[in-house]
Amino acid sequence: MVPITGQGTISDPNVGTTVPALASAPFDFTDVFLFSHGWWTTANDAMIDYAQFTVGFAQTILKAAASGAPGKYPKSALDIGLHWPSIVSEDSGSIINVLQPLSFYNRAKMADAVGKNGGYALVRLILEARQKAEAPPPMFHLIGHSFGCKVVCSALQALASDSDLAPLVRAASFNVVLLEGAFDNDSFEPKQGYADVFPNIPNLRMLASKSGLDIALQTRYAQAQKAVNLFASPVPAIGAVGPSKATYDSQGGKWVTVDKGYTAAPGSLTGKLVVADLTPLHQNDGVAVDNQSGHHSDIYLPEIYSLLTGFLF
Repeated sequence: MVPITGQGTISDPNVGTTVPALASAPFDFTDVFLFSHGWWTTANDAMIDYAQFTVGFAQTILKAAASGAPGKYPKSALDIGLHWPSIVSEDSGSIINVLQPLSFYNRAKMADAVGKNGGYALVRLILEARQKAEAPPPMFHLIGHSFGCKVVCSALQALASDSDLAPLVRAASFNVVLLEGAFDNDSFEPKQGYADVFPNIPNLRMLASKSGLDIALQTRYAQAQKAVNLFASPVPAIGAVGPSKATYDSQGGKWVTVDKGYTAAPGSLTGKLVVADLTPLHQNDGVAVDNQSGHHSDIYLPEIYSLLTGFLF
């Protein structure tokens, strides 16, 4: 776990020495997994969520490998879970947490700052440490949920915009997973927030999920935009409808529908951009949800772990 302030400063002073040590012998990780949670998540909840997700995901990977299914499995991995202050107070009993619904736009901007500064710094630290150790760059797997997708994409945008780091970025490979991303679906288009990600990071692939039963993104996201600008048409969230047609077409997008019982063999989901429609899965998985967020956080499922295995390995 790496704690990051709302301004994107890494608050653990040991990271600067620990990460370079991990990048050198006798450690020799082949893959780096960088996870970022979304809005309204305490540090305690983040640890629970990361543990639940990584254990379920690891079980799927290990079962696939044990079955003899061919795939590019990690020989060893460095897992990093980011925690940023996405909630008003870490004290779940604090009265000021009644203000949490009003922090939507503030935390949206904060997520970008966290990625632009802290997420970028971590990836850069790893790349430079591996270069110094005369070791090849690892395979990066950046996985975000909700506003955590903004953290991931802002880190990538910062990497893509850094001309000094360009040789190291071009030599590395990045897999990006956006689970129910809470940002505008046109953000990868020219002149938008993440416009440089696809053009400037050649070895990048992306998997983005969407769901028609994600009430947080289908309904609440649009309502939040209307509350700020009554006269503008809301831009849909990428986790509600998938990336814009311009983005989908420019990256040769592929579409996959995920239902209960879905499986994907390692390496079966190819292409630069894959969009996964989770609507049928959310209709049939039997997970209890509320009427405020719907299936927005309904991601701890074997079908999703298999989806990621098929895309990443």
